[in-house]
Amino acid sequence: MEAFYYHIAWRSRGGRVGGHPTKITGGHADFNAHVPLMQSFNPKRLDLRASLKTVPKQLMVRTFHERYAIQAYAVVDMSTSMNFVGHQHKWQLSTEIVQAIAWSAICNGDTFGCVGADDVLRMDVYEPSTYRAVVVEDIASKMRSVQFTQPVGINALPSVSELLPARRSLIFLISDFYMDEALLIQSLQNLTAHDVVPIVIWDSAEITDLPDWGWMRVNDMEGKGTRSVFLRPALKQAIKNTYRTRQQRLTQLFNTAGTRPPFFVLNQFNSEAMTRHMLEDSGC
Repeated sequence: MEAFYYHIAWRSRGGRVGGHPTKITGGHADFNAHVPLMQSFNPKRLDLRASLKTVPKQLMVRTFHERYAIQAYAVVDMSTSMNFVGHQHKWQLSTEIVQAIAWSAICNGDTFGCVGADDVLRMDVYEPSTYRAVVVEDIASKMRSVQFTQPVGINALPSVSELLPARRSLIFLISDFYMDEALLIQSLQNLTAHDVVPIVIWDSAEITDLPDWGWMRVNDMEGKGTRSVFLRPALKQAIKNTYRTRQQRLTQLFNTAGTRPPFFVLNQFNSEAMTRHMLEDSGC
């Protein structure tokens, strides 16, 4: 498990001292503006060059913005489809990703919290926002103890906002996104107050690593039945095309909802790729 780096393009409005820009005057890291000395009396920040440029002449000082910590949350899909095992166990992969997010937040001086949902809000994996480094192992232990005993969907996803803070936070939304569009749209609408990073978990065993010929038993893991399918090259290509179309559609839905572009995870999570994704999207 490795941490990744992230950056926000918005300014936090409060909290405790950290590494992110704010709108609050103070500190010494983020230059704000030059103002008259009597407006912000701090002779140590006197700028003679700026003072000489004023008409009429007056003493000018540099002002800065404070840097504060933010709250980061993982919102995890716990529907039965996340129990799929191909080249990876999706739930195990989700656990590793949540650990990476938690460790990244703690290393960055931010708080971390976790919310899980299937057809109900899953309080067994709920983790309130905290600065404690031990949260990395705490949440991993909770997620490893989860048992998928019966088919469930993700109908409680729109309700996760009830367990999130009102203040703008960085939300990592982790799912395979095998859900109705109406449910996804409603969930994203409920998260518009936050900076949302969708993380899409897929497995190549579902997409490309299928036999060209033969019978395959297809099971809907969320309780909608099973069926037999005879695979052939044309059907295999159609499945690939469906996933490609789904990828484009998800990207469009997230863009419309105002989230960050989705980060697609195929089989394994790469923290370096996640860092590039986070920095490129934030304009760094």
